[in-house]
Amino acid sequence: MHSTLRWTFAALMALAFAAPPAARACANPVRDMALTEWPRDMGVLYLVYKKEDETTKKWKAMMEKAYEGYLRDANLGFMELDAGQESFDPKNYDLKEVPAELPCVVALFWDNMAERGLTELARFSGEPDEAKIKSLIDSPLREKMRAELIKKAGVAIFAKSGDVEADKKARAALDEGIAVFKKNLMHEIAVFEIDRAKAEEQGEGYLLKQLGARNSKEPAVCVAFGRGKVVHGTLVGKDINPDNLWYAFSAPLGDCFCTVTPQMIGYDLIMPWPQNLNETFVKTNDLQAQVAKGMGVDLVDPELNDAMVREGPQADVEEVKEKVAEQKVEEAKKVESAEKEPEKAVAAELAMEPAAPLAESGSEILLIAVGAALIFFVIAAGALVLGSRKNEAA
Repeated sequence: MHSTLRWTFAALMALAFAAPPAARACANPVRDMALTEWPRDMGVLYLVYKKEDETTKKWKAMMEKAYEGYLRDANLGFMELDAGQESFDPKNYDLKEVPAELPCVVALFWDNMAERGLTELARFSGEPDEAKIKSLIDSPLREKMRAELIKKAGVAIFAKSGDVEADKKARAALDEGIAVFKKNLMHEIAVFEIDRAKAEEQGEGYLLKQLGARNSKEPAVCVAFGRGKVVHGTLVGKDINPDNLWYAFSAPLGDCFCTVTPQMIGYDLIMPWPQNLNETFVKTNDLQAQVAKGMGVDLVDPELNDAMVREGPQADVEEVKEKVAEQKVEEAKKVESAEKEPEKAVAAELAMEPAAPLAESGSEILLIAVGAALIFFVIAAGALVLGSRKNEAA
């Protein structure tokens, strides 16, 4: 198994079983948390300059406008760096050196989990070019990814090498892994292909670089979920096999356990994620309904869907339907009983007999008598003490 994936899966399982029962009962799938809750890794755009010339002012104006528009929802921050200051040190900003041509914009992104460092993605100088900045954050493939990420367990990006036989073998392994995953867990993985030879002209060059698959001469597969989080460990060549694919596909579906952090799973691609997509996910993406549908039950009854998930893939659909129907009849009876005789219905719900009146219980009468005697004794003793003090004062 690919070593990174193996260690990732082992760490997740260790945390899962080391966590106390209350934590393990979290039941928030990692994928759901990644879609709606987890913060994303932030890349950064640096505008590096030494003097406030006209080109610098144009870049500033363009970037200000961009962050009010298309860059607003991208996980890419912005900072101005004045390289003309004596104290300026590029290493403090993850830059190797001061760019030779200024002003310029440098794009950095988180590219792997082993180092957890920012790496240069692109560098633009000269006159401001909005199209170049847009190409950093979005592309036709990333637009399709957003639509699939809210509907399916994840997406697999298959980067073709150009070697026909190698690509054919790798794609067959990918398809086999997806088929096994879908059969056993009843979740779907969308597949997108990138032809390296045409990636630049199709606008996918920066995406390939973020995936670490740009310079490989072998076919590569990356798995992403949530809002573009890559399960770290790009599978290349012989590593594209059912075993590694299973762990890559399964990672997003594990319980969150309240201890799994975003950094343990992978790193985030730079891409816009409008907030309304989160709302769409909440409204339309019922994972239980998807599971039920995968088992041949295309129903909108949430109780039946819940029951199907609890019973598992081997459950008999008709038997589950009967159980749910019986449960509904019982609940209807309880409601009807509660409307007629509320006290008896509540007692039955709590599996207790109604309490007997105090007059019918000798022990209760004895306790009341003893309590009354104690109260009388305290009052009498207090009266005697007060009377004694009045006499002494007189």
